[in-house]
Amino acid sequence: MQKLRLKVVIVGERGVGKTSIAMRFSKDEFPDNPEPTRKPKLYLAQRVYDETLVEWVVWELPTDMDPGMRLPYYTGADGAVLVLDVTKPETLYTSLRWVHEFCEACRSQGIVRPMVVVANKVDRILEDPRMMHVVSGAKRFANGCAVKYAMPIIFVEASAKTAQGVDEIFERLMRACLKLRKS
Repeated sequence: MQKLRLKVVIVGERGVGKTSIAMRFSKDEFPDNPEPTRKPKLYLAQRVYDETLVEWVVWELPTDMDPGMRLPYYTGADGAVLVLDVTKPETLYTSLRWVHEFCEACRSQGIVRPMVVVANKVDRILEDPRMMHVVSGAKRFANGCAVKYAMPIIFVEASAKTAQGVDEIFERLMRACLKLRKS
Protein backbone atom coordinates (compact mmCIF):
# COMPACT_ATOMS: atom_id res chain seq x y z
CA MET A 1 0.00 0.00 0.00
CA GLN A 2 1.27 3.47 -0.90
CA LYS A 3 1.50 6.22 1.70
CA LEU A 4 0.76 9.88 1.15
CA ARG A 5 0.96 12.75 3.63
CA LEU A 6 -1.13 15.84 2.93
CA LYS A 7 -1.04 19.13 4.83
CA VAL A 8 -4.25 21.15 4.63
CA VAL A 9 -5.41 24.45 6.11
CA ILE A 10 -9.03 25.16 7.05
CA VAL A 11 -10.06 28.81 6.86
CA GLY A 12 -13.21 30.90 7.00
CA GLU A 13 -15.13 33.43 9.02
CA ARG A 14 -15.95 32.95 12.70
CA GLY A 15 -18.80 30.55 13.43
CA VAL A 16 -18.99 28.86 10.04
CA GLY A 17 -18.08 25.42 11.39
CA LYS A 18 -14.33 25.08 10.79
CA THR A 19 -13.81 23.30 14.12
CA SER A 20 -16.86 21.10 13.56
CA ILE A 21 -15.65 20.04 10.08
CA ALA A 22 -12.15 19.28 11.42
CA MET A 23 -13.44 17.33 14.43
CA ARG A 24 -15.98 15.38 12.37
CA PHE A 25 -13.29 14.40 9.89
CA SER A 26 -10.50 13.60 12.36
CA LYS A 27 -12.44 12.14 15.31
CA ASP A 28 -15.95 11.54 13.94
CA GLU A 29 -17.27 13.82 16.67
CA PHE A 30 -19.52 16.86 16.52
CA PRO A 31 -18.91 19.51 19.18
CA ASP A 32 -22.15 21.03 20.46
CA ASN A 33 -20.74 24.45 21.34
CA PRO A 34 -17.09 24.73 20.33
CA GLU A 35 -15.11 27.65 21.65
CA PRO A 36 -13.93 30.16 19.06
CA THR A 37 -10.54 29.22 17.66
CA ARG A 38 -7.97 31.60 19.13
CA LYS A 39 -4.80 29.91 17.89
CA PRO A 40 -4.05 27.37 15.15
CA LYS A 41 -5.34 23.90 15.96
CA LEU A 42 -3.84 20.70 14.62
CA TYR A 43 -5.98 17.69 13.68
CA LEU A 44 -4.62 14.38 12.40
CA ALA A 45 -6.49 11.71 10.47
CA GLN A 46 -5.85 8.71 8.27
CA ARG A 47 -7.95 7.38 5.42
CA VAL A 48 -7.43 4.77 2.73
CA TYR A 49 -8.38 5.71 -0.83
CA ASP A 50 -7.76 3.29 -3.70
CA GLU A 51 -4.93 1.41 -1.98
CA THR A 52 -3.29 4.61 -0.76
CA LEU A 53 -3.01 5.42 2.93
CA VAL A 54 -3.38 9.17 3.31
CA GLU A 55 -2.09 10.78 6.49
CA TRP A 56 -3.87 14.10 6.89
CA VAL A 57 -2.29 16.99 8.76
CA VAL A 58 -5.07 19.53 9.10
CA TRP A 59 -4.49 23.03 10.50
CA GLU A 60 -7.53 25.06 11.47
CA LEU A 61 -6.56 28.72 11.37
CA PRO A 62 -8.31 31.35 13.49
CA THR A 63 -10.31 34.04 11.75
CA ASP A 64 -8.67 36.84 13.73
CA MET A 65 -5.11 35.67 13.10
CA ASP A 66 -2.96 38.27 11.37
CA PRO A 67 -2.65 37.37 7.67
CA GLY A 68 1.14 37.53 7.93
CA MET A 69 1.02 34.93 10.70
CA ARG A 70 -1.07 32.59 8.49
CA LEU A 71 1.55 32.61 5.72
CA PRO A 72 3.77 29.93 7.33
CA TYR A 73 0.76 27.60 7.48
CA TYR A 74 0.00 28.18 3.80
CA THR A 75 3.64 27.49 2.94
CA GLY A 76 3.96 23.82 2.21
CA ALA A 77 0.21 23.25 2.34
CA ASP A 78 -1.04 20.81 -0.24
CA GLY A 79 -4.47 22.44 -0.28
CA ALA A 80 -7.04 24.45 1.59
CA VAL A 81 -10.63 24.14 2.77
CA LEU A 82 -12.71 27.32 2.90
CA VAL A 83 -15.85 26.88 5.01
CA LEU A 84 -18.97 28.98 4.42
CA ASP A 85 -22.18 28.91 6.47
CA VAL A 86 -25.41 28.59 4.44
CA THR A 87 -27.34 30.08 7.39
CA LYS A 88 -25.22 33.26 7.22
CA PRO A 89 -25.19 34.63 3.66
CA GLU A 90 -22.66 37.28 4.68
CA THR A 91 -19.99 34.56 4.95
CA LEU A 92 -20.27 34.17 1.19
CA TYR A 93 -19.62 37.87 0.66
CA THR A 94 -16.63 38.06 3.00
CA SER A 95 -14.96 34.86 1.82
CA LEU A 96 -13.14 36.24 -1.21
CA ARG A 97 -10.34 37.43 1.08
CA TRP A 98 -9.61 33.82 2.08
CA VAL A 99 -9.40 32.63 -1.52
CA HIS A 100 -7.24 35.61 -2.47
CA GLU A 101 -4.92 35.13 0.50
CA PHE A 102 -4.38 31.41 -0.15
CA CYS A 103 -3.99 31.80 -3.92
CA GLU A 104 -1.51 34.66 -3.52
CA ALA A 105 0.51 32.61 -1.02
CA CYS A 106 0.66 29.79 -3.57
CA ARG A 107 1.63 32.13 -6.38
CA SER A 108 4.43 33.63 -4.30
CA GLN A 109 5.84 30.10 -4.02
CA GLY A 110 5.35 29.49 -7.74
CA ILE A 111 2.91 26.65 -7.15
CA VAL A 112 -0.73 25.79 -7.78
CA ARG A 113 -2.73 24.16 -4.99
CA PRO A 114 -6.38 23.12 -4.84
CA MET A 115 -9.03 24.56 -2.57
CA VAL A 116 -12.40 23.17 -1.57
CA VAL A 117 -15.17 25.67 -0.93
CA VAL A 118 -17.62 24.10 1.52
CA ALA A 119 -21.23 25.18 1.93
CA ASN A 120 -21.60 23.96 5.52
CA LYS A 121 -24.78 23.41 7.57
CA VAL A 122 -26.86 22.17 4.62
CA ASP A 123 -28.85 20.09 7.12
CA ARG A 124 -30.56 23.36 8.06
CA ILE A 125 -31.95 24.02 4.57
CA LEU A 126 -35.21 22.28 5.44
CA GLU A 127 -35.77 24.95 8.10
CA ASP A 128 -35.62 27.71 5.49
CA PRO A 129 -35.56 26.76 1.81
CA ARG A 130 -34.26 30.27 0.96
CA MET A 131 -30.87 28.99 2.12
CA MET A 132 -30.68 27.17 -1.23
CA HIS A 133 -29.90 30.55 -2.77
CA VAL A 134 -26.81 30.76 -0.56
CA VAL A 135 -25.75 27.27 -1.68
CA SER A 136 -26.24 28.24 -5.33
CA GLY A 137 -24.32 31.46 -4.74
CA ALA A 138 -21.48 29.56 -3.06
CA LYS A 139 -21.23 27.23 -6.03
CA ARG A 140 -21.10 30.16 -8.47
CA PHE A 141 -18.53 31.81 -6.19
CA ALA A 142 -16.29 28.71 -6.26
CA ASN A 143 -16.54 28.45 -10.06
CA GLY A 144 -15.81 32.15 -10.49
CA CYS A 145 -12.78 32.00 -8.20
CA ALA A 146 -11.42 28.99 -10.08
CA VAL A 147 -11.48 31.03 -13.27
CA LYS A 148 -10.22 34.29 -11.70
CA TYR A 149 -7.26 32.69 -9.93
CA ALA A 150 -6.62 29.84 -12.41
CA MET A 151 -6.63 27.44 -9.47
CA PRO A 152 -8.50 24.18 -8.98
CA ILE A 153 -11.39 25.20 -6.71
CA ILE A 154 -13.92 22.51 -5.86
CA PHE A 155 -17.38 23.01 -4.37
CA VAL A 156 -18.89 20.61 -1.79
CA GLU A 157 -22.13 20.80 0.20
CA ALA A 158 -21.68 19.48 3.74
CA SER A 159 -23.05 19.24 7.24
CA ALA A 160 -20.56 18.68 10.03
CA LYS A 161 -23.53 17.91 12.30
CA THR A 162 -24.81 14.96 10.22
CA ALA A 163 -21.40 14.18 8.62
CA GLN A 164 -22.92 14.64 5.14
CA GLY A 165 -20.19 15.52 2.67
CA VAL A 166 -17.36 15.77 5.21
CA ASP A 167 -15.36 12.83 3.88
CA GLU A 168 -16.11 14.03 0.34
CA ILE A 169 -14.37 17.34 1.11
CA PHE A 170 -11.10 15.62 1.86
CA GLU A 171 -11.35 12.88 -0.75
CA ARG A 172 -11.93 15.41 -3.52
CA LEU A 173 -9.10 17.55 -2.19
CA MET A 174 -6.78 14.52 -2.16
CA ARG A 175 -7.72 13.63 -5.74
CA ALA A 176 -7.08 17.21 -6.86
CA CYS A 177 -3.68 17.14 -5.14
CA LEU A 178 -2.75 13.90 -6.90
CA LYS A 179 -3.89 15.27 -10.25
CA LEU A 180 -1.67 18.33 -9.82
CA ARG A 181 1.31 16.18 -8.85
CA LYS A 182 0.92 14.13 -12.03
CA SER A 183 0.73 17.19 -14.30
